[in-house]
Amino acid sequence: MIEEESKGNVNKTLKSEEVKEESDKNSSRNIIIAVIVILGLIILFFSIKYLYHPKTNEDNYVYNGFKFTKVSNLWFTEVQINNKLFRISMRYSPRELEHIGVEPGIYEKIVSSKKIYFTVPGNLSSVAVLAITELGRIVGTRYGILNIPSQSALTEGNGTLVKTCKDAVNDTGVILFKTGNTTAVYSDKNCVIVQGVEEWEIVKAADRVTFGLLGIMP
Repeated sequence: MIEEESKGNVNKTLKSEEVKEESDKNSSRNIIIAVIVILGLIILFFSIKYLYHPKTNEDNYVYNGFKFTKVSNLWFTEVQINNKLFRISMRYSPRELEHIGVEPGIYEKIVSSKKIYFTVPGNLSSVAVLAITELGRIVGTRYGILNIPSQSALTEGNGTLVKTCKDAVNDTGVILFKTGNTTAVYSDKNCVIVQGVEEWEIVKAADRVTFGLLGIMP
């Protein structure tokens, strides 16, 4: 009889330990599941945050209300003038040109001219000519934007059209492209000077004037 009771107590103890072991297993399993769920929620939170706040694409941004997109080595934007939409391409974007100073009154000197000469020293390369092209598309008559009759010239030479700042009189404008100690746009009386520390900086200064004339930059 005593032996049977002893066996019964042993069985109860074993069952109790089995129940406790099973309970421990369930607790461990629940903890693991809880950790997995929490990690999943954290990953989901940051995934949603990334999707709704993607990284800014530096090749596509809005500047002063104008959208700029880079394609190959050119920046494109659209400008509406007199109810007509123009698609403009430039070598540089406004953010790259904010450091270039423009003397007050420069734009007025340009738009008030009835004829403009773009002139450049003969010792500069074709890069300086590119600066004339960049600004000339907006100022001249080719694209119908400002529609000011314009012509290219050199500051010296024989058998070529020669124009200097001295020719900027009355309604005739002269824009001189040259190198100098700083990259800036300033004037010498009625003559507008687009200057760069080297030739590609002249192109930057020309683009800076272009954006000013289009109302994209101040």
